[in-house]
Amino acid sequence: MTHPRAPAEQPVLPRNVGTTTLPPRSHRLTLPAAEITVPIARHTVMGILGHWGLPGTSDAAATVELVLSELITNAVRHSRETTARVTVSLEAWADGMVQLGIGDDNPGVPSARRVSPDAENGRGLAMAELLAAELGGDIAMERHPDGSKTVWAYFPGILAPAGFSPPPLAHGTPRQTAGAAA
Repeated sequence: MTHPRAPAEQPVLPRNVGTTTLPPRSHRLTLPAAEITVPIARHTVMGILGHWGLPGTSDAAATVELVLSELITNAVRHSRETTARVTVSLEAWADGMVQLGIGDDNPGVPSARRVSPDAENGRGLAMAELLAAELGGDIAMERHPDGSKTVWAYFPGILAPAGFSPPPLAHGTPRQTAGAAA
């Protein structure tokens, strides 16, 4: 089964992505399509997930951080010529599901590709797919009517189920992880 706006080979996301129904917790961040965006996005998203209850030292946090780094790096690298910005969307659902979306205006379709063992790049999306699968999740693409796209990673059950409602995130809240480099 495929998402109605995704190519046939893309998996379906477990939620109604792109609808007006908002998840219980969400955050959106728009950043320039520049290399400095990668650590800013990583620091911000991991700080928010820590605030939402994902321990920064957990294996799940490390996996989400790697997937985020790969997806945001791909968006920045491949969209610099077509867009001036990338959008990071973070959603947490009542059942503990976390969805991470990286959007850009580049009309190209990201795809995992085979590369030679000595290639210096080209493994990012394949690695992100494997890492998401380790947590029971997946990667999918949503195409928007304006030609832009969002690549979504979803991670089921990595947060505490509904009932946990953290206080609002204060502006400038520091990241809640130990020993991680930003």
